[in-house]
Amino acid sequence: MPSFPSYSSPNRGVRRCRSLVSSSWNERFLELVQFRDVNDHCFVPHEYQENPRLSQWVRKQRHQRKRKEGGLHSTLNDERQEMLTNVGFIWDSHQAQWQERYQSLELFQLTHGHCNVPSNFRDSSLSNWVKNQRKQYKLYLAEQKTTMNEERVNLLNSRGFNWNPRNLGV
Repeated sequence: MPSFPSYSSPNRGVRRCRSLVSSSWNERFLELVQFRDVNDHCFVPHEYQENPRLSQWVRKQRHQRKRKEGGLHSTLNDERQEMLTNVGFIWDSHQAQWQERYQSLELFQLTHGHCNVPSNFRDSSLSNWVKNQRKQYKLYLAEQKTTMNEERVNLLNSRGFNWNPRNLGV
């Protein structure tokens, strides 16, 4: 009978690695749920300084879903995807970015009493976004290709958004 060196099965290390990855995934998932409970949404900012690992993890989940939908290997299994969907995870990063800017506008409106973000505002991304919403709204009214939709119009209207601050002809 041949003698084999005594060492543990290579699969044992793989299992240990998988359980570490799984526990890390579960930790981030719980952090996402805590974020949602505090903020009433799952729109973790792209650059979330309070928990950079969470924002990185959120981006990775979106990337893994795209891989999965493209038939490529993905760490996002059906169970994880369902768990994320059930807690209100936003899969569309463009939608998440829009929502993030909208929340910045909400804060601006609560602070200043209006939604007319000046072009020289310290957060130029917000002033540019506001300008772009007006442009997209004009395309929407003209029934042209646009990122604006009825839901977004209603959300912005609910904040008292001024579509034509200079009262120019539409």
